[in-house]
Formats: sequence, C-alpha cells, structure tokens
Amino acid sequence: MSAHQALLLYRRHWAAAEVKGGVQTWRRKANTPTKCLTSIFLIILSVLFFEVELFQ
Repeated sequence: MSAHQALLLYRRHWAAAEVKGGVQTWRRKANTPTKCLTSIFLIILSVLFFEVELFQ
C-alpha cells in the first residue's frame, strides 16, 4: 500500500467518523489551539505524503 492510498483511506475513515459525530464530540472537547495545531499537522502530513508519491 502506497502512502497516498493510506492517506486516502485515513481521510475516508475520518469523514465517516465525522458523519457519525465521533469527530464532532472530539472537536467540542478539544480547545481551539489544539484543533488548529492538529489541522496544521494533518495538512503538513498530507503534503509530505503527496511529495513522496510524486518523486518516487
């Protein structure tokens, strides 16, 4: 499984959890700075995976 496929799978899982409300409850519990940092971290990870896939 390539990094890109794994990332797509993770995103699909995340979307499914969001629909069910699992992520929503986590969002309510987490404070805003944590949410921002998590989002930034996930974006950086996505970009890194994409770069790796491009240059292989």
